[in-house]
This record gives sequence, structure tokens and C-alpha cells, in this order.
Amino acid sequence: MPLPTFVVDALAAHMAAYPPRRDGLIFSGKDGQPVARAWLHRTWRKAITEAGLPADTTWHLLRHSYAGILIDGGESVTVVARRLGHANPSETLRTYSHLWPDSDDRTRQSHHDIVRAMIRRLFPAALRHIEYNSYGSDWLKDWLRNRLVAHPDILQFYLQRVAGAGLRSFLRAEQAFAVLGNQELLSEFLDSLPETDVEDVIARLEVYEGEFPEAAVAPACAVLLNRLERMPEQDRGMFSLGPRMVVARVVLRMLRQIEDEGQREAVVREVLPQLTSLSALASEGELLRLLWWVRKTSDDDEPAFELPVGDGLAIALLRGAVTETKSQPVGSRAVSRAQRLAWDSLVSIVGGDEAVAPFLAVVEAGAGADPELSATVHLAKRYANGWRPPEFG
Repeated sequence: MPLPTFVVDALAAHMAAYPPRRDGLIFSGKDGQPVARAWLHRTWRKAITEAGLPADTTWHLLRHSYAGILIDGGESVTVVARRLGHANPSETLRTYSHLWPDSDDRTRQSHHDIVRAMIRRLFPAALRHIEYNSYGSDWLKDWLRNRLVAHPDILQFYLQRVAGAGLRSFLRAEQAFAVLGNQELLSEFLDSLPETDVEDVIARLEVYEGEFPEAAVAPACAVLLNRLERMPEQDRGMFSLGPRMVVARVVLRMLRQIEDEGQREAVVREVLPQLTSLSALASEGELLRLLWWVRKTSDDDEPAFELPVGDGLAIALLRGAVTETKSQPVGSRAVSRAQRLAWDSLVSIVGGDEAVAPFLAVVEAGAGADPELSATVHLAKRYANGWRPPEFG
């Protein structure tokens, strides 16, 4: 009878400590004689009690257990009969036929193994339902780069045989990533795309977070930031980030690739002179935030920043103070939008409450027939008169 390795090792250790008798007897009592039946009975009773087995458990049940282990392990009836010492396999089948799995059991186990393997290979996020694995949203980036159907865009392509908008944007982002360190080639590639698609392609560059080459950070940031002026605002529903947020997220992730703070600052200083949108402050959409940051980070011994007078600059400043809130009732697809102003920041930049009225007069004079700007001036006057929007809605 074949014995497991651990049993063979235990027997070898026992025989080394207690050599067998001349007649080959391996186990014996203290007097060297064969083990008494009464001693075996007491040892057996003690063993089944410690194991929590029923009191009527007999030695013979070990034989049945052994047969069950062989059958569960997939051994044939011939092998089981030989191990149990049966005269022929028919005797084994008469005794243990109920332990052999039927075709349904085998098919069920086979399908079980196939499905688990398929889930592990194709749908790893589903492993949390059958194992103790959990995958967060960060794994989506790996699945997309590796073309795994665990990612919704790859699954859609697999099922429909058509590349959706998300997958097309990623494939273009792959091309952009390949030329990320070459300012000219990256600019040419983005120029070749429809303007309405550029935002999605840039957003897909987030997939490469942690893999941006440090040498590519400065040229890529300059290209993306200069692209902002030409990226249209698109109404994409409640959770649309907008081009400024999309570009800012990618740029920040690129800068984060440079761990040394001094090197990161050097890259920023390299990029800033290349930004065409800073050459004319009146065209800078984030003018209010820019000036607020200058004031916030200035040292006490630095000269105070004085806002130049001019309707173009004042208009850009007011537009930079505008934010938009979105709300969507439960069960409705309608998205409501409302304008808000960063009023406290605006007031501090223009010079305090007394300077607000002259500032708005300059903006109003330069607004002309622009209905959107006129509406913003009207909103600012309401703020100046003490009105404030509700906290929610």
C-alpha cells in the first residue's frame, strides 16, 4: 500500500529511535512484546474523544474513510479494489458505489473550475464574489492598457465588435503618450484631431499615471496648457469636468512624477515662459485665481500688487470669478445650472467694498452688447447689494 511521504518519514524516525524486533515487529509494548489489545482500545477511545468523533466510531470506519478519500481523489474502481484488498472490483462497487460521483457531479465540478478560471482571466473584478479579492478603480487603468475585457471599453469592443468613444480616445492617447517628450510632434498630433475630441484624449492620458517619463514632463505640460485656449466647452451632463479641470488633472499627475521638489520647481519655471495664455492677462480665464494666489503666497516684504485699470482686464477678472453649480432632481434627466460668484475673493482683489462699484462700472462700459457678460454684471450688482444664493440648489 503506497504511504504518504510524511507517514514514511515518521516511520523512519520511529524505527531509528526504536529498532524493529528480530521478527520484524515495528510497534511493541514497554516489555518488547506485541501491543496488548486492551491498550489499543484505550488509546483509540482517547483519540476519538479528543477528535470530537461519535463514541461508536470503530477501527473499521478508518477503512471506509480511506476508500472515500481514494474515490474523491479520482482513483478508478480497479485501483480502489487493489488498495482495499478486495478480490475483484465488483465487491468494491457493491460496497462503495454511492461514493462515486455521477455524470452530473462531474459536469458540475468541471463547469465550476472552468467558470472560476474564466473569471480570474477575463473578469478579475468579479473575484470579490467568489474569493476574498477586491479591486478598486485604479485597476481600470491596468486593465485598459493590457486590453483586458475586465475594462468596460474593452468588453464593449469584444461583444459588439465596434470600438466605442472611450476606446477610441484611449487608442489616440496611446499615440500621444508615444510622442509625449517631443513638443512639436505632440502639438501636431493634437492639431490633427477634431477639436471636440481633444479633451477626451487628454483625459485618457491619466491611464499612464506613474509612468510619465520625467524628461517628457516639461514639454508635455507646455503643450497641454497652451491647448486650453482652443478647447471648447462642451455640455456633457451633470458630472462633466470641463477642459480646464481635465488638463489640470493630467498636468498635476505629470508634475507628481518628479519626486524631488527642487527639480519640480525647475520644470515649472521652464514651462511658464512658454505659456502663450499668460502673455495677455485679459485673455486669461483663471485671472482671479491667479491674482488671488499671487496675493496669498507673497511675502510681507514684497511690494503690494496693484491692479491695472482697463476694461479688458476688469472683464477678464469678473469672468474668472464666475462658477457654475449643477443640480439634478432624483428620477429626472434634466440638469439645472446656476451661476455663482467667488465674491469675497473678487472684492479683495479689486481693493475692497468701496472699489466694487467703480470696478463694475468699468466692466459694464466695456460689455457692449454681450448678453452673457451683461447678465454677469447684473449678478455682481445683486451680490454688491447684499444678495446671496441659497446654500443648496
